[in-house]
Amino acid sequence: MYREVGDSYTTVTSYVDQLHDAAFFPTVQSVMLKSRFSLSVLKPNASVAVLSSWDLLKDAQGHDGQTYSVFQKTPPFSVHQVAVAVTTLPKATDGFTTLHAHAANMPRLQHLLEFCTNVVEMAAEATGISFPNKGLDVLALHRFPRPCHSTWKLVVVRAGTFKANAAGGLHTNLGRPYLRLTIELLSTWFGNMVTVGTWLDRGLAVLYAIKVLKLAKPQWLLDDILHLYRFVALSSVDLGPTHEKVLYDYELPITAVSLLAMFRFAVGQDSFKAATTNFLKKTGRDDVVEQDFWDSLKASSSTEDIANYTLVWRQHSGYPLLKVVREDAETVHVVQEPFFCLSCHDSRSRAGTQDQQQSPPATIWPIPITLSYASEPQKIDVTAVVWMVSPEVTLKAPNAHFDDWVLLNVGNEGLYRVDYEDSNWSHLIRQLQNDSSVIPVANRAQIIDNLFHLALAGYRQV
Repeated sequence: MYREVGDSYTTVTSYVDQLHDAAFFPTVQSVMLKSRFSLSVLKPNASVAVLSSWDLLKDAQGHDGQTYSVFQKTPPFSVHQVAVAVTTLPKATDGFTTLHAHAANMPRLQHLLEFCTNVVEMAAEATGISFPNKGLDVLALHRFPRPCHSTWKLVVVRAGTFKANAAGGLHTNLGRPYLRLTIELLSTWFGNMVTVGTWLDRGLAVLYAIKVLKLAKPQWLLDDILHLYRFVALSSVDLGPTHEKVLYDYELPITAVSLLAMFRFAVGQDSFKAATTNFLKKTGRDDVVEQDFWDSLKASSSTEDIANYTLVWRQHSGYPLLKVVREDAETVHVVQEPFFCLSCHDSRSRAGTQDQQQSPPATIWPIPITLSYASEPQKIDVTAVVWMVSPEVTLKAPNAHFDDWVLLNVGNEGLYRVDYEDSNWSHLIRQLQNDSSVIPVANRAQIIDNLFHLALAGYRQV
């Protein structure tokens, strides 16, 4: 429990750290448990607000003659949804979101009403599933131990974390607390998947939070965050369950978000949304599992082996390097091999003997490939995606000239590195020097990141 007392208010709220969830609530996630839970909280007078993540059943009089607010919930439900707060703080509402805050803080936190309501509306549009509650309570406290903590329809925030002037700022960093809050709100959709596991539900929550916040605050350049996550993921040799604490106390599942974003790009936004909607409709069942999401994605995208593709990435550490060779003006040959870079983490040289480097790779990672070239640097859409599921693939570049540059992984959507022939690197560098706008911004950053790590690993000379 967390208690905060001020000159004119008293607040008590439940607060359980995720690491200790199971110890406090060991049974509520059991799919076999069907009993209805009731929670009764004393409401001493009309000035006291009793808030909960559960649905209010009624205010009832107890045997002692006092009034109690009675809440009910039926398992299975996530411990993410277990919370209660009792407060005498003043409140303001826009009809959907109700803000409870100290009177001195209310003017500068008023923008949270519009922000939270907009996020909920946009999240419903993005997922195809409406918010499962009739309203949202936001409780702002001075010294709450976390920047924000969401439990279904009750959100507790630390008042000093959110600045009114930052809500209209232009720099990505100003949006960090709001991305943190948006992730908490999106957990209302993805945090109740009791039988699924954290890889998918947290990954989807972060991915959709970025999408929703991008719609709400386009000036914050949220695409840059996804590119940052990819660069961070590719900086790890094993590409395992990489996390990065970039949002205060919240560990972002960088690898999960990056892989889900890659698959979303490959199948298209509409197909990914349809799969998400169908999957969320199933999450009320007791037996829903992660495979249900991949089955939904397969059905919506007609990509038959999508589940197997994800399995390869989940079961095999590492990631691929693509070596690109021009066979003729309109033919591009691509070979996939594992990217070796022990020196990315210490002073040793590139891993593997010459024999190992010439042998076929032990793992072939399924990756979506896109191709652009100087003669036709057109925008790439999902119809132009080629799945590479074999060690080698040949791509066609119609109407290309031999002295054109070619560029793979357009938009930096894929989790892999690319190395070209010297001549193509020269063409790309010349293009950047003459008119960099022809090459997408994300690919300009990708080129720098690739060359740096290729040199670090010994594939390229500095």
